[in-house]
Amino acid sequence: LAFKNIPWPALKLPNSPADITKDDISKFLFHPLRLQRVQDKGKRAVIREELRRWHPDKFCVRVLEKVNPSERALVWEAAEVVIRYLNEL
Repeated sequence: LAFKNIPWPALKLPNSPADITKDDISKFLFHPLRLQRVQDKGKRAVIREELRRWHPDKFCVRVLEKVNPSERALVWEAAEVVIRYLNEL
């Protein structure tokens, strides 16, 4: 698994952790095509669900262990960026 294969919560595939922004994550989570999900659950619930998905313990077991060792640090750094921004939303 490589950095580019991770389904990052962004409308545009990031090339590095620096490409992941709070605004991109927000636009992805609350995109009009996902609006029904937001209306059914509410914004806070959607964010909580994403926080569980990106939780470090789960992410390490489900994703990081499968990442090419040469890209693990980069993927982990990007996951930390996602978690930080999700907490700020």
